[in-house]
Amino acid sequence: MTDPLHGRYALADGRTVSLARLLITPTYEGVLEGRPASISQMLRQRLAVNVPRALGCPAPLVILDDGQAELPPYRWAATFTSPRGVQRADNPDYSSRMSLCGFTSIIPADIHAMIAEALAAVDWDADAEDYDIMP
Repeated sequence: MTDPLHGRYALADGRTVSLARLLITPTYEGVLEGRPASISQMLRQRLAVNVPRALGCPAPLVILDDGQAELPPYRWAATFTSPRGVQRADNPDYSSRMSLCGFTSIIPADIHAMIAEALAAVDWDADAEDYDIMP
């Protein structure tokens, strides 16, 4: 069941995922010199380290990037969880999680549509990881 007002989204396979955290920041925040076209490659190389640190979650990161030379002005990053594992789907002690990162030219009025579109572009079973909810 998709219920974006409560941060829940239904994937194509019927799995329900919940938005645990969402950050939207200027893509070039903290960059002191250089032009967007020249600095974009460096920023891409740092995503795998900087985004999980910003989100505060060790979940696997999927980067949605169309490969344009110059990154759009805003970067968004989100962590999602599912009450069902991917490798241990039959074990109720395991849930699954994944983080996504993408870029946008504007901060859309309908954030939920942006999130739903991003979730439709990933393969949860291939990219998410299981975690023990009772450590």
